[in-house]
Amino acid sequence: LNTLSRLTASAKICETLVELHAMDTAVQLLRARIADASICRAACCFLAALAGDDSAKARLGEALVPQLAATALAGHTDEAAALDACAQLVAALTTRHAANCAAFADAAGGDALL
Repeated sequence: LNTLSRLTASAKICETLVELHAMDTAVQLLRARIADASICRAACCFLAALAGDDSAKARLGEALVPQLAATALAGHTDEAAALDACAQLVAALTTRHAANCAAFADAAGGDALL
């Protein structure tokens, strides 16, 4: 995931990664191993990079990633790198996307940020 995060420089590359199910795999991995700080950090970094693309951002919202991000934030308050990656994911998911903002807020994500 760390290597893939660095490849997301263009919308076309993001689209290709989505088509190859890399996004789905990262979401499944985050969901399954959310308590593991290193996996959470890597998955959040990758998903944040993908969320720079508006169509990927919408798909991440449909996959309930804003709620996962809120859970990850709350669960890694003592792990700075994981917390930073989670915060980057939240920023990428919610920028210019009202539905993801609402989903994050509904999941008490704001409480986790405080």
